[in-house]
Amino acid sequence: MPRPKWHHFSSMRSTSSWTYWLSRAAGCIPAALLVPLVLMPMAFLVTGSFQSAPPGQRGTWTLQNYDVLWTRDFHQLAMNSLTLGTAVTVISLAVGGPLAIALTRWDVPGARFFDSVAIIPAYIPAFVGAIAWSFLLAPRTGYLNAPLNALGWTPIDIYSWGGVIAVLSL
Repeated sequence: MPRPKWHHFSSMRSTSSWTYWLSRAAGCIPAALLVPLVLMPMAFLVTGSFQSAPPGQRGTWTLQNYDVLWTRDFHQLAMNSLTLGTAVTVISLAVGGPLAIALTRWDVPGARFFDSVAIIPAYIPAFVGAIAWSFLLAPRTGYLNAPLNALGWTPIDIYSWGGVIAVLSL
């Protein structure tokens, strides 16, 4: 059975058109920027990590910079990071999963409002959030902890494990 005539022309594009070549050139611009702005600095960092001297000075090839990977301190830092990441993931999934299901599957009053509010943290840079939480819950001077201190109650310590996990889980 012969193919329809339109099949042959739908996949062909004129390579003599200036718009075709302009679109090709525009596609090469990000690739041309990728090499000097991303790949070259990364290559300098990787090769510099195997040098015994600081950048710009003559040094020898060495693995001495990687000795820290086998220290007890590094292992403790790695375990702390894994513990923190696991705790934040579990809490975020336990809270966010049911909320997402409730908002998408059921007719919840105010669902449109919660949809709008849920996206706000994506627009706030992480350092702004960290500064805001430290203003609110710093152990001695936080705006929410100052009244607790005045009443003689134990302040909320945002710099403890529980505080860091709570803030990162939000």
